[in-house]
Amino acid sequence: MTQTRSHIGWQAPALLLAGLAALYSRALGSGFMNDDYLFLEEVRRQNLLGALAHPGGLGNYFRPLSRELWFALLTPLTGGEPVLFHIAQFLLFGVALMLLADLLSVFAPRRERFVAPAVLAGLLWYAVLPFQRVNLGWVSCSQDLLALTGALAALAFYRRGRFVPALFAYAAATLAKESALPLPGALFLWGWCVQGLPPRRAF
Repeated sequence: MTQTRSHIGWQAPALLLAGLAALYSRALGSGFMNDDYLFLEEVRRQNLLGALAHPGGLGNYFRPLSRELWFALLTPLTGGEPVLFHIAQFLLFGVALMLLADLLSVFAPRRERFVAPAVLAGLLWYAVLPFQRVNLGWVSCSQDLLALTGALAALAFYRRGRFVPALFAYAAATLAKESALPLPGALFLWGWCVQGLPPRRAF
């Protein structure tokens, strides 16, 4: 019985990811567009340290992890093609879904956990939202996926009392996109409303 449950537990997420890969195959096969070319050109013109010190792609936001560093790491490996970027984005998407499943499983019965129908339903609902096609089709949207993954990882560490890894994950999320900055407020609400801590202790 244990082996059967374990097999089913891996089977459902694998089928979900395979289905999502098929659903978003057109987006994952798209080319570069808009801001992508600015970041690619920045990598070609200067090294990573120069790009971090003088961001020339889009200097309107400070997102060194998801812009300068991300493109500096992947561009030399791509041969000028977007395929590797899309693969990396889909992997990030998969990790984010795993972290979301971990979060949703808190509210599922203990015996069911990751294979709970409610958890799978929540994952499926989130995974097929219309904006996911943009996240996976536009290379520059790695900024959103990195921030999302970092924020969910920070929450996962925080829930387990591992505050130093949570801090690093939060830092990574904010360096990917500033939309992650309000996360400490969400962690406070989690400690207060979900874990039942007194407000002062949760703070």
